[in-house]
Amino acid sequence: MIFNEARRSKRYIALLPVSIEAVDLDGSHQAGPWSGRIIDISKHGASLFLTRVMDGQYHICFSVQENSDHLIKIEVFQSAQVDITDSDDNSVTSMKAVTDGDKNPIILKARPVWMDSYDYNDLVAFKMGVEFLEKPSRSEMSALKEAMKRQMSSFG
Repeated sequence: MIFNEARRSKRYIALLPVSIEAVDLDGSHQAGPWSGRIIDISKHGASLFLTRVMDGQYHICFSVQENSDHLIKIEVFQSAQVDITDSDDNSVTSMKAVTDGDKNPIILKARPVWMDSYDYNDLVAFKMGVEFLEKPSRSEMSALKEAMKRQMSSFG
């Protein structure tokens, strides 16, 4: 599904498993990783769904926004399932992408733009908008679209 608002480019509904970490400009690990999903994507940015945003005192959105030397590294798994761990009270405690190893992840670098939190029956989740530092290449966008088709078809 494609939808357009007042945006620079078309957005695609995605539901792709990702691993996210904060890195510095040289690529050195700063915090994370966090597991989540890209829920929509364009050539300029994406919306991410996360169940956690903290690693100790480091906040994936606000700490990166406050430090111009940090950015978000997003690994998009082209062929993966999400393993969701529930607690005794049926709240989601963690999500992690489990890949079958047949394709290399696509690496995207981004800066956070906004974040919203959602609280529903003791389930807290977060949606974060990011802007890519470089547009995904044509081959990366093609691979992402193929992964989106596979992921959407797995939902029936």
